Amino acid sequence: MNESLERFAVGLARNDFAVLPLLPRTKRPRCPHGFLDATTDAELVAEHWRKHPRDNVGIRPPLGVLVLDIDPPNEVLLSWMP
Repeated sequence: MNESLERFAVGLARNDFAVLPLLPRTKRPRCPHGFLDATTDAELVAEHWRKHPRDNVGIRPPLGVLVLDIDPPNEVLLSWMP
C-alpha cells in the first residue's frame, strides 16, 4: 500500500483543501461527478486511499486560486476557479 499518498491526501483535507481521487497515473477523476465530489472530510479521504492506494491525488482549488500543473517533459495544465 502507498501510505504516503494516503497521508498526503489526508493532510490536504485536514488543511481545508477539497480532495478527489484520480485514476492511477492519470488526471481523470475516479468519482462520478468529477471535482464536484471533492471533499475535506479527512476520514472519507483516508478510507478511499485504503481501498485504492495507487490513486493519484487531486484537489479542487479554492475560488480565485490559479493552478499550474507541470509534468515534464511535455505537459502543462493551467486551471483557474473564478
